[in-house]
Amino acid sequence: MQNNRDIASVWDMVQAIRRIQECTTNINYSEYLENILIQSAVERQF
Repeated sequence: MQNNRDIASVWDMVQAIRRIQECTTNINYSEYLENILIQSAVERQF
């Protein structure tokens, strides 16, 4: 049963990474720091 939980956890991590990439594509670090909405979206995925 632990194996299924591990697989689900990895899947959740992959989904979070994809969402972070969607939020941060085409912006640089300075733009990220200036945009509270993007910062909040990224932090939520952690």
